[in-house]
Amino acid sequence: MQGQTFDKSTYPKLAMAYPSGIIPDMRGWMIKGKPESGRSTLSQEQDGIKSHSHGATVSDTDLGNRSTSHFDYGAKETNVFDYGGRTTDVQGRHSHGGVPSRTNPWEIGGNTWNHFNFSTVGSTDDAGEHAHNIHIGPHSHRVDIGGHSHTISLGPHKHNVTIHTMGANENTVKNIAFNYIVYTYRADTKEYIGQADAYIPPNTDLPTFCTDLSAPEAIKDYRIIFNEKENRWCHIEDHRGEIVYCINTGYPVKIENLGSLPDNITPLAPSSKFERWDGQSWVKDIEAEKVAAITDAKAKKERLDAIAKNAIQLLEYAIETQIQTGEETTELHAWKKYRVLLNRTDINRAPEVQWPEVPQKGE
Repeated sequence: MQGQTFDKSTYPKLAMAYPSGIIPDMRGWMIKGKPESGRSTLSQEQDGIKSHSHGATVSDTDLGNRSTSHFDYGAKETNVFDYGGRTTDVQGRHSHGGVPSRTNPWEIGGNTWNHFNFSTVGSTDDAGEHAHNIHIGPHSHRVDIGGHSHTISLGPHKHNVTIHTMGANENTVKNIAFNYIVYTYRADTKEYIGQADAYIPPNTDLPTFCTDLSAPEAIKDYRIIFNEKENRWCHIEDHRGEIVYCINTGYPVKIENLGSLPDNITPLAPSSKFERWDGQSWVKDIEAEKVAAITDAKAKKERLDAIAKNAIQLLEYAIETQIQTGEETTELHAWKKYRVLLNRTDINRAPEVQWPEVPQKGE
């Protein structure tokens, strides 16, 4: 299968599978039954890995304490900045108690000096509120860092590791999708019907009354039958509708079923009922034919004698009653003569018997 073309009229069965008349190029590819995903027949699929995940564990290890490298950073200075002058907030406002009350006409403190009354104690006016101006000026600070190192405690611990899934729905190799080719047969007789495409769903078996075993070529007068018990095709004779003959009786028989003819049947027809089968062909049974001929002659003789007897009896009645005619007298004589000749007839010579003539009216 290298992508070559073929003559569809010469290979009609192949054309059923490849209507384009081109055989797929299968070099480097595998065949895959058409999956349930809905891929079209002869579509291609690249190789891939089925999507999966992995479990992972990181061991618990005590890493102890670790020290950084030692380095002398020396002394460092801050940037110089002129902070100028700054003023403190206003504070210091207060009063003093233990003096005559200001509600009396006598007061002390403030801008008035008068007599005072010691009977009532008051307080002085609030006073002393002030602020200070502070000059900071431009300056910097010197910071001595010096040589040092740091110790970092790692201690025992774990880490969580997540491994992401990847891949497709299944493991695949490079493949081309094909329908399954099945070979169907009848449910009753198991006769081959024909070839067909079939979709087989996952985890299911083939449809009923079909197989994936290719059917053999047909043979004339045979039918292709599938033997389910042995799971194989076979050829079986087909004589249905034929008229054959029983070798015991010679009677005709119509064949209704598949299979070879029974041992007591032959397709050869006997030419007469007095032939017998000798194992190879029909042969005439002379004795049986002779016996049958004598039997038939005997029956005929008895029938003719009865006719003659009846005719004679009627004519004698006419004479007895004296009403006969001249013709009836003549007929009576003819019938009596006929009956005598009939009685003398030798039936053993059958079938070559010489029968006397039956008298006619007026003789």
